[in-house]
Amino acid sequence: MEPKTFGHYRVSGELGRDAAGSVYRALDSRTGREVAIRTLSPDLPEEAREAGRARFAREARAAGRIRHPHVAAVFDVGEQDGIVWLAMEILHGRSLRSILRQEPRLSFECIADLVAQVAEALDHAADAGVVHRNVKPANIWVDLQGRAKLADFGLAYLPQEDRPQPGGTVVGSPRYLSPEQVLGLAPDPRADIFSLGVVLYEMLAGRTPFERPGETDVYALLNRIAGEPHPPVRSLVPAIPEAFEGILDRALAKNPHARYARAGEMAADPRRLATPQARPAAEAAATTVPAPAPQAAHPGAPSSGPNGAPRRSSALDILRRKAAERPASEHPARRKAAQDDALDRTLRGGFRYLASFAKELNEVLPAAGLRYDYLYLGALPPVTLSDAFVDLRPRRMEGRDFCDHIVFRFRITLSAPARATVLGADIERLERMLKAVRVPFEMTLEAKDDFGRPKRASFTVRGTLPCEAALRGDYDRGCVVAELVNVRRPGTQVCTLGMAQFESAVDEFARYVLGADDDFARHFPR
Repeated sequence: MEPKTFGHYRVSGELGRDAAGSVYRALDSRTGREVAIRTLSPDLPEEAREAGRARFAREARAAGRIRHPHVAAVFDVGEQDGIVWLAMEILHGRSLRSILRQEPRLSFECIADLVAQVAEALDHAADAGVVHRNVKPANIWVDLQGRAKLADFGLAYLPQEDRPQPGGTVVGSPRYLSPEQVLGLAPDPRADIFSLGVVLYEMLAGRTPFERPGETDVYALLNRIAGEPHPPVRSLVPAIPEAFEGILDRALAKNPHARYARAGEMAADPRRLATPQARPAAEAAATTVPAPAPQAAHPGAPSSGPNGAPRRSSALDILRRKAAERPASEHPARRKAAQDDALDRTLRGGFRYLASFAKELNEVLPAAGLRYDYLYLGALPPVTLSDAFVDLRPRRMEGRDFCDHIVFRFRITLSAPARATVLGADIERLERMLKAVRVPFEMTLEAKDDFGRPKRASFTVRGTLPCEAALRGDYDRGCVVAELVNVRRPGTQVCTLGMAQFESAVDEFARYVLGADDDFARHFPR
């Protein structure tokens, strides 16, 4: 018989299974949050079950320290009726391993963006005292919006708890090991930087740097990891932008001291390659046609006229000279392209700020300084903020990806039940809304009208409530439209922000979320 519950998690369906165990979709009855429950099969040999139990416990200890938009969250671990289980975030999309096997080669911008996201996750893990020790494509999940999640901390190294492995003991997947892991030395966060460098190399070249086609000898592979330099990636794929070579040289350095000092430092380099303004320079090595020598003419044109007289300028020369003399601002298409680039940079800067803000908010879990009002419920008891999440959604224009909008979501936890009396049609609306966001509530019907329809009802709401903001780029007007839903004020609030004021407005928005002040409210129409 399939289990119905694991602790306070109520199973609603099965997501998948294999020989090691099953994965279920379940609902946390305390918070209303939907989770995935990974289980170990009770039919596994006892030795395998003990190893799995230890791995689940380690994953819960390691990932439990980390709350980051690009780390798969782990909520709980337990054992029930002989079944060991782990409650974690439901991962959407596919593993990077599956993507690399099934899809054409990813664009350079996409590769740079994914590596930067995982590097940011590793940097946060390092701050929490965790070395992942198993960074590989199978443990990186990518959703349809291009958001990466680093998963499976079951082999994580916790310096406060672990001792170095004895020589010859390898922990992790051989192709992605760092030299210090191969040698059985105590790993530090720079080991994860090396492994991420291997993943980057594989995304670019189609294979990892130290494997050889058709080779099955793992010891030869480990010897190359420990002692041989990686082949330059552009020797395999010349079209790869040269800037990637510099990133790989640092990430794959044999000596940890020669690598990036922190994964956050590594994230900065591919992040620059992932932004539109960096692409032309980054791809120059692959796309730029060498300029002709000064005396050369267009094909077929003589270098001089009859009797050695200087040749006349060709039509192409005339057009190029006029283009160089014309101020860029005179051309509407150029003005529009410059405006689009500026708005894209502005939005991406806001995304980076809000990603840092979400990370800190999830660590601190602050109490809101000022009051939150909520649709239908009115003024709420004091609340704390949690589960912040930020996402960047792209749009395709003129063959390039621009930032279309940023979504910032978080939840507010009530310090006491919220109570409200609701009338008429709002009764059904509130009931429908609370069910949709899976918030626990109690409803008492207090009166009906002459036709037997609900006229007045009281609601008691507990747990957490969702809040959301979307910051959308209006590329026609060159501005940002902010739409807030139940953020401090009930319902939806919309305002327009110019590019010049957006940077300061993003911080005002973050302060508004915290209830530190109401400065952001001045942008709302009066």
